[in-house]
Amino acid sequence: MDEPIYWYRYDGYPEKEDHFWHLGIVKKFTKVPHLSRYRVVKETPKGVWLIEVGRFGHFVLRDSHKQWACPTRKEAFESYRARKTREHEIHEARMKKAAVALEWADQVTGDMIENTSVW
Repeated sequence: MDEPIYWYRYDGYPEKEDHFWHLGIVKKFTKVPHLSRYRVVKETPKGVWLIEVGRFGHFVLRDSHKQWACPTRKEAFESYRARKTREHEIHEARMKKAAVALEWADQVTGDMIENTSVW
């Protein structure tokens, strides 16, 4: 019988808490991202079908730039890092837009509210 082939994916968010080591506050990771392992159940010329016990299958293209899961743990970690980098960039851009909106709202007077045109 052939040895099963697995692909991997990191998910979740790490968490940090304060710990008092010798009365100095030190941030320590108390939760780390979860590494999932998915068994390859079928290989095709274009990709692989993966399953995790009790879940639906996922088809992953081999030549895709963004893969849902990766053939090695290292690639899975690099994929996780790229996803979180992009997520951070998106949230940072949204925060900048919200800051500009709040800055505008802080300068609005009562007359401006009443005289704002409706589209």
